[in-house]
Amino acid sequence: MIRHVKQFNIYLGGIKINYRFSIILPAYNVENHIRDTLNSLVNQSFQDFEVILVNDGSTDSTQNIIDEYCNKYSNFKYIYQENQGVAVARNNALKLVTGEYIGFLDPDGDLFFEEALYNINETIKFHKSQNTIPDLIIGPQTSFDTWSRREYKNAKILSHLDNILPHDEKIIWTMLILNKMFRREKLIETGVKMPLLTHSSDAGFFFSYLYQCDKIVGCPHNFFII
Repeated sequence: MIRHVKQFNIYLGGIKINYRFSIILPAYNVENHIRDTLNSLVNQSFQDFEVILVNDGSTDSTQNIIDEYCNKYSNFKYIYQENQGVAVARNNALKLVTGEYIGFLDPDGDLFFEEALYNINETIKFHKSQNTIPDLIIGPQTSFDTWSRREYKNAKILSHLDNILPHDEKIIWTMLILNKMFRREKLIETGVKMPLLTHSSDAGFFFSYLYQCDKIVGCPHNFFII
């Protein structure tokens, strides 16, 4: 159950401002990491986006931090719900999004590069100039630790393609949803939602959506850090 919703830039009468992107962040007891994730969004060079935060019943100071950002930035919104898990949190956020494309982040240290949304937007603009509309955009996947940087091979290969087939075997090895953008209109059309699974909800969502896409493209620029 949604306990509280704080909404900005959403007017009465059902008229909503549409953004290019909506970014969904479920949050549960992430007071030590969430600022880094939120700051990576605040610092985006491309600013036509909204952030939907879902506090999944946190018992630490996560809500105080959410309040701070939502009060400061008009494109940040939040939902508070009793603890029900990440799938329910994301599904509740999907009811509120107004962006053309939807992305996901986990606020436990995951980040967007500063040029992430700019580069994804350029990819969308390019394909629209070719009279095609991407339903799914796949980017590289990069992880860092103290000693090294790792780029995932299959995601990197796919990110350089202008036309990706849904049955490409490399997709099996990049089922993570955090390095992808999903077209909202196609999600509404297909009715795909996060399955309420204890594990692999991401994969269930991704593959349910993948096989209904008409156009899948890559974005070769790094935009997501795990």
